[in-house]
Amino acid sequence: MNIEAVFILDKSGSMRRIWPETMNSLVSLVQRQQKSSDSYTFTLCVFDNSPKVIFNGIPVAALTE
Repeated sequence: MNIEAVFILDKSGSMRRIWPETMNSLVSLVQRQQKSSDSYTFTLCVFDNSPKVIFNGIPVAALTE
């Protein structure tokens, strides 16, 4: 199965306190998906004052920490 996961994360000042926990959870999710037999692609966008695309349609198997 081909699955595309898209994450849009708020990196503004109000979210700064939980940013490390959010990133740890995201890394954990990616690691679990890398072990899956399904084909995942991954898009990550973050925003504070303006949006920024970090990854766009990257195969999850190609991601490293």
